[in-house]
Amino acid sequence: MKTLLTRALALTGLAIVTQAFGQVTLYEHGQFRGEAVTVDRPAGSLERYNFNNRASSAVVGGEAWEFCESPGFSGRCVVLQPGRYDSLAELNDSITSMRPLSARGGPVTRGPEPGHRPPPGLTLYEQRNFRGASVLVERPRRRLERADFDNVASSAVVSGGPWQVCDGEEFSGRCVVLRPGEYPTLQETGLNNRISSARPVNRR
Repeated sequence: MKTLLTRALALTGLAIVTQAFGQVTLYEHGQFRGEAVTVDRPAGSLERYNFNNRASSAVVGGEAWEFCESPGFSGRCVVLQPGRYDSLAELNDSITSMRPLSARGGPVTRGPEPGHRPPPGLTLYEQRNFRGASVLVERPRRRLERADFDNVASSAVVSGGPWQVCDGEEFSGRCVVLRPGEYPTLQETGLNNRISSARPVNRR
């Protein structure tokens, strides 16, 4: 009996360890449809799960995760906070590797507590990796020069809902929609140091 109890406690401890990162369930199609796979540890390549470049929606739990388009957590990467993503937008069918944010050796950025939804907002940072001066945008801004942040942002954090950012005033020029999550660099969007206006995307 003592041996069985010891084994049970050991297994419980193992379960706690493996769940420390939280987990992500990837779905083949949008709206959480099709085949699915659950990942609870860093995956340098999703080929081992037979899910390379297949994910179109996801449920992220526990903490923020980093998703990358190339093996070994390389290439273009996007960080998503805990939540349900019925569409992966620019990451659709392009995720090749993924890992919990804490596993990459940087500071841990955790999502909101269960049941708590942060207010909609877009935080822009002067430098990559959320460094330097920052500004919180909570409503449509036709001209970021009024906030002394025109053509300044190099990284961003989006919460509450997607935001549209544009390189022209009045939401003109080249525009990109950023889904909720963390963007350590805006280089891949083509808008690094070029954002001049921003507004939340209305959900219909």
